[in-house]
Amino acid sequence: MSPLIVFAALAAMPLAEDSQPSPPPAPPRVAPPAPAGEPAVGRPDRLDYTGVEVPDYHLVKRPRWGLVGAGAGVGLGLFVFSIFTGIVGLSGYTQFFGPGMFTPSSTQKSEELSPAVLFIPILGPFIMLGGPTTSLSATLLVLDGLGQVAGLALAVIGFAVPNRWLELDDRLRVSVGAPRAPLGLTVSGAL
Repeated sequence: MSPLIVFAALAAMPLAEDSQPSPPPAPPRVAPPAPAGEPAVGRPDRLDYTGVEVPDYHLVKRPRWGLVGAGAGVGLGLFVFSIFTGIVGLSGYTQFFGPGMFTPSSTQKSEELSPAVLFIPILGPFIMLGGPTTSLSATLLVLDGLGQVAGLALAVIGFAVPNRWLELDDRLRVSVGAPRAPLGLTVSGAL
């Protein structure tokens, strides 16, 4: 018998310890709300907000800074690209853009769009499409404009749809009660 067949047969056999399914993991435990007047000892400082208010917790809202940062990075990065493209166009250096992007050819009107329209955020690339463009420059202008719109959308969504969670109140809670011992008084508190 070939050693390859023997190895394949041994590899396909389940091990004895793997043949028994492992029990499912236990769900996380959260302490129940403390009764009124008692400290909330052993409770988490932060809970996910599910739309239900929990006693001794308050709702906290914060912008989604990851979305805001990504949107600002994408949108402003592409806007800086537009600014540099506009500066190059105003300087008259059109070697990379072709003869139709910033300078009219002999068959075009002498009234053309100024590259300064690229200094307008979001709308500038789309306005520039109304002038003479090559297929490459038109593609780059569309991608630039759509990228700026996407960056703005990400930033707006980051502010409009904030993160929400419940935090344990920072109040001082003190409870006074009868001790378990026959004499005395018990005072307990939590911050």
